[in-house]
Amino acid sequence: PTRRSSDRPYWICAYANRQHCLGEELSNDPAETSFFKALEIARGVLVILDRKTDTTGPATPFTRVWCAYEAYVALIQRASTRGERPMLLDLATTCPVSGPQLLTDGLTDAEAAMPDQSFAGAVSNLRQLAFPIEVISAGLNVQLEKAEASQSSDKTHILNAIAGRSKEELDLDYPKAHEKYELVNMQLSTKFALASWMLAARIKRLDDPTIPITRACARNWLLEKFEMDLSGMGKDVDDAVLCHLAASLPPGLRQLRLVFRGCTAFTETGLAALAAKLNGKQLQHLSLDFEDCLQLTDATFLK
Repeated sequence: PTRRSSDRPYWICAYANRQHCLGEELSNDPAETSFFKALEIARGVLVILDRKTDTTGPATPFTRVWCAYEAYVALIQRASTRGERPMLLDLATTCPVSGPQLLTDGLTDAEAAMPDQSFAGAVSNLRQLAFPIEVISAGLNVQLEKAEASQSSDKTHILNAIAGRSKEELDLDYPKAHEKYELVNMQLSTKFALASWMLAARIKRLDDPTIPITRACARNWLLEKFEMDLSGMGKDVDDAVLCHLAASLPPGLRQLRLVFRGCTAFTETGLAALAAKLNGKQLQHLSLDFEDCLQLTDATFLK
């Protein structure tokens, strides 16, 4: 299990709300619904995403406005109103051959229990490489303000609530665009971008406009910590990959940790592109590991 413990129950809305009379379970104010009350006491959210079929998907929950509201509460609302860290947001799907796949906030419980945390990080990276690219693409291009609801009034109430309107204003026409919609979209797309970065590098799709991974990272002005462990990718990490890595760095970067151990294909040309992007950054912590990067010499770092 991703998060396992006897004191961590899961609240499942489909079971907790009476689906045949759902109107009686809901309120005009999303903050008074069972959805919000459950999120108030939860540690995190697990979103189950479907793959593409002839009739639905991929990632249908991102097209439903109640799921948009849950993403808003998890990623934005708690941090902005309480000053707390965003909730954990884990994403799951399934593949016909390889079965269930997970993108997680940090390590799973099993990975966190491993004695060697460097190895645990490598296991986590390999696990997330198996997440299907079509579902990742949907997450990278999410626009929650375009999500729909079975009841149009639900969409009105939820988008007005996300926009910060008062209870008395929830029945007004909702804003077609709002900075908080963009904030949720930005945070959600960044989560997919960071989790899928190495997969896209392996399959040479970091410059694919349908999966805008570098743009999703680079535009996130809230992202202050950037970590990437590329050890084990060997010749897949060339100068082009380092250029994409440089292009992915966010404007408000404060902490950067990059591990290139055993990456043998990139040269000082790629390293220069990365260094140029760091120029002017207000970094507070920098950690770079170039062990066994055979194209680099001592002279590289003296220039």
